[in-house]
Amino acid sequence: MIKVNVFILLLTVYIINHSSAAPNKPKGNLSCPEQLKEVDRIFKVLLLISKRRLLPKDDAKHTEYCKDVTSLGKKVNRYSKCEKPFAAQVLTILSNGVKKPIKYICNEKKQVSMENFGCMTDQFIDQLNEKESYLIKNLKYITNNASSAEALPLFCCSMVDFLDSLTKIEPAKCSSSPNVHTGKFIHQRISSGAADVLDLVCSTYKNVKTCDEKIPSVMTTLRTPAPKGFSIDKEPFATYFIGAVTKMS
Repeated sequence: MIKVNVFILLLTVYIINHSSAAPNKPKGNLSCPEQLKEVDRIFKVLLLISKRRLLPKDDAKHTEYCKDVTSLGKKVNRYSKCEKPFAAQVLTILSNGVKKPIKYICNEKKQVSMENFGCMTDQFIDQLNEKESYLIKNLKYITNNASSAEALPLFCCSMVDFLDSLTKIEPAKCSSSPNVHTGKFIHQRISSGAADVLDLVCSTYKNVKTCDEKIPSVMTTLRTPAPKGFSIDKEPFATYFIGAVTKMS
């Protein structure tokens, strides 16, 4: 009887200890917030949002860059277990989509990619970051303020308007090579990465023309610049992206 009671006591302690563990501590060494922070960091490397601006323009930097960004899929897959099913699905689809530009840069078109990154000046990246600030500002608004009914058009039109704005970036030209066109290069890589998510959730708002016709007043708001002091490298892009997607579910 004593042995049975001891067994029950030990079992009870085990259950209490495990049930009181952090609810967002999945299998692995990092908690969910820590995993999300790492996912966000890699997305910022890809989008050239990070202050460090790691450009794979030579063999050494290309190796460093690709080692970092190719880990994204595994990290997103691990983190997706922390999210609700719909957000996890969209995040996984985005991650799978982003594999296309990563594969292009790191494997398929390494030399062309290094030439384009080698031509990117601070002025060019500043233009890119300005366009990205609109997207991140809008994702933040959707996460914090939009209703579920508003979330879909706001999200989709923010995304397509952002992609359209990339075509207006003045390219940095530093080579007579026909392979180098920094503006087109960036637009194609980001568009290919986002395409699967847009196909999944944005069939009703698939281009800027549709958004301008259906929600003109909202488009005016989406195109309002971010407030003064809005620093995109400090804003949690991945958190806002997931927050906006969650609002749609």
